[in-house]
Amino acid sequence: MSVQHRQKLTDEQIETRRAKDRARYANMTPKQRQAIRDRQNARNMKPKQKQAQKDQYRACRELCRNTLHKDSIAMANPFYNSMDDSP
Repeated sequence: MSVQHRQKLTDEQIETRRAKDRARYANMTPKQRQAIRDRQNARNMKPKQKQAQKDQYRACRELCRNTLHKDSIAMANPFYNSMDDSP
């Protein structure tokens, strides 16, 4: 919103908007609030810090992609014995 437009708003309109924003924020889940804070913090980061955060996020996602879940059908059977299959 530009400064010129903001000057045209009355005090009542500004207070109404603030009240609406406070109500919206109060109804958010803690996870949504934290997401807003994270975005605000990311704006204030230096480029190297921001890139390091992105790299860390990518590495974590890559690790999660390559880690099998304990209930996965692709998991090796710990009770399998290759000697039992021989005739």
